[in-house]
Amino acid sequence: MKLVIDTNIIISALIREGITRKMVLFPGIKLFTPEITFNEIENHIGIITTKSKLPKDDIQQILNVLRKNIKTIPESRWWNHFNQATNVIGKKDPKDVPFIAVALALTVDGIWSNDKDFESQSIFKVWKTTELAQKLGFIKEMK
Repeated sequence: MKLVIDTNIIISALIREGITRKMVLFPGIKLFTPEITFNEIENHIGIITTKSKLPKDDIQQILNVLRKNIKTIPESRWWNHFNQATNVIGKKDPKDVPFIAVALALTVDGIWSNDKDFESQSIFKVWKTTELAQKLGFIKEMK
């Protein structure tokens, strides 16, 4: 399974050890994100550190491990899909455009995000964490 991963999922994996972190590290999925994602995370490292209640060095180590499992896609690979991605989601949330552009540039099985703005588009399946965890067998299907 190949998915574009949204920033909020990576931040969740940083803040607490749990299913999200295990899924990010799971070898059964290939994850992709725009290169700018990690810049955004670095800009919010103070807030992440506070929420996680872990020392900044520990957060940095966890981030380094997560980065090894998430392939960053440089702007040069997705920029030619920017206008199409803007038409798909730009009016709802311009900050989500790069994620749609990456998904358009690659052949993926969807976007992993808990951001409701992605639900406004119908080009890609949006995987919520719980749904993906069920699909991958991390949790049993809820009734």
